[in-house]
Amino acid sequence: EFLTLEPLLADTIYNVYKTFFLIPLFILSICQAQTYKIGVILSQTGQASQVGGMQARALDVLEAQLRQSVFGRNIQLIIRDDASLPANTLREAQYLVETENVLALVCCTLETQSKAISDYVQTQNILTIATSDIPDDEWLFTVKPDTRRYIQSIMLQLSRKGQQSIGVMTLDNSFGDTVQNALDMLLTPGGMQLAVLQRYRPDVTVLTPEALWVATRQPSSILVWGLQQDTTLAYNALRKRGFEKDVILNPALLDGVTIPTFYNNAVFPVPAVMVPTLPDTQPNYLESFRFVTAMATNYGPNRVGFRGAYAYDAVILVEHALEQALTFGIPADDTANLRFALRDALIGMPAYKGAAAVYDYSDSDNIGVDPYSLVLAKVVNGALVALP
Repeated sequence: EFLTLEPLLADTIYNVYKTFFLIPLFILSICQAQTYKIGVILSQTGQASQVGGMQARALDVLEAQLRQSVFGRNIQLIIRDDASLPANTLREAQYLVETENVLALVCCTLETQSKAISDYVQTQNILTIATSDIPDDEWLFTVKPDTRRYIQSIMLQLSRKGQQSIGVMTLDNSFGDTVQNALDMLLTPGGMQLAVLQRYRPDVTVLTPEALWVATRQPSSILVWGLQQDTTLAYNALRKRGFEKDVILNPALLDGVTIPTFYNNAVFPVPAVMVPTLPDTQPNYLESFRFVTAMATNYGPNRVGFRGAYAYDAVILVEHALEQALTFGIPADDTANLRFALRDALIGMPAYKGAAAVYDYSDSDNIGVDPYSLVLAKVVNGALVALP
């Protein structure tokens, strides 16, 4: 049709056609071809649906921010539900890696699910960042502090406040062994001292004598690291025996959205995002504030859910690792080498200040949570307030 027009007019029409249709179409095709996929497996139904739901809501808020976030190219989250079943988790991981060709995984809601995919992600050389505890695996990382990291945070921060001794009450089983092993590794000559360690049977119904014995040793603080029933007994007994100093409890007891009034005046080591009045000197104050504000705006102030921040941070960590990996000169369509490079990139990145904590990974640290970025907070009228 252009041949029937005057040459100058034909050139003008073609240039307009090229500028406003062909070139944008070409650019769009390039961007679509270079979309980076991250696979996400959450437990949105089943046993862990409460936590999985928090994570899904957090990623809904995050997804819009990820568009064209890595050198102008899209990041696409492909989110799958494993119904809280480890066998489903493995099947979904295989689908995401082998069919969707994702570059990395964010998984899993439960530790049993992380264990279920551990061997698979290792054989596939695919970076996986979990929101749960993890087994020892060079391709599995996590944003969730474990018992040792929480206790390390407690000891370091109490020492910084000038405290010299701590008393400990915990279960006399493998759970308590983990606590004692962590203490053995962290207590050093010249540092904080263990005033007393009192262990008790899991089926205990009274802890009054044990609490009295620990209180009479006059530690600066007492750590009660147990489960719901025994912690209740121990905390009550300590207060009734007149121990008025800080009693520090296991943050696993706070997995819900609200804080039971029973824990008034108790202290918990928690992710920064859980503390509404976080001081602006906290290293991850800004990201925590952004996350809480975005969640409250979209879902209301009572549906923020700190466990959602773990998924939020995990995806952003993958995004930052991808930015780092692309500087290695690997072509955008070389999926196999990009997958392999992501692990090195995550380890080589500077510390990232996330919503829940500050993360800095290494070959020897797959947890990476900076213990100083966790917050020691006291329950005051049903809310957490950072200790001065």
